[in-house]
Amino acid sequence: MTGVITIPPRLMKVMRFDWRIDWRSFQPGETTAGLTSVAHQGFPRWVGTLALFHHNQEVREWRAVQAAARGMVGVWEVEMIDPLTFCPAQISASLAANGVPFATGVPFAGGAGFSFEPFVTCIGGAAAGASSLHMRVVSGYPAPLAGQLMSHDYWPFMVTSVTPFGGDDYSVTIEPPLRRAIPPGGRIALRARGRFRLVGDREGAGQYGPARIQRVQAQFVEVLDRA
Repeated sequence: MTGVITIPPRLMKVMRFDWRIDWRSFQPGETTAGLTSVAHQGFPRWVGTLALFHHNQEVREWRAVQAAARGMVGVWEVEMIDPLTFCPAQISASLAANGVPFATGVPFAGGAGFSFEPFVTCIGGAAAGASSLHMRVVSGYPAPLAGQLMSHDYWPFMVTSVTPFGGDDYSVTIEPPLRRAIPPGGRIALRARGRFRLVGDREGAGQYGPARIQRVQAQFVEVLDRA
């Protein structure tokens, strides 16, 4: 996929968290016998609104990111931040803040390390359409939680129940069911990420005053037509 927009981490100062599944269902109506049914207009998808706070030069940087997306044309890679169920600092505040160093323990010349991407492993893999997974958690990482957002290959899902399997292994159920298969031993990101488009050309537009403070809102809908 070309032309993907990634929001710099320093601009992800999120003030509200509302990621949710759009099941895209509706009720056609009621029959003469008083029965109702539910129909679906398409595959489920994630939707949400980023409510961000920016100050000083961050305002300018956000403006550039928004322009690069060309309104509803661009595809955004968005981290679905959810501190209520997972925060990188739970594992290591130092790694979350400074990144992962080389195997020798030495960071890059500027003092930063590689991007910190915590994950669990899918034991045995899972086919597209699966609604349960066998996960192995890295020793020292927190156990998965019901309501936690995760993703594989930028396809997000939510954990709906957790059953300890022994040791660092857990059996979990998820929604929506997997939209893409996970190979045996495949990585599942604990910082869920998805690919989205803006719902309108003016989403994310902001303004600032003498204090150089800006608050913006951008509504996103998940991109399903991927190569």
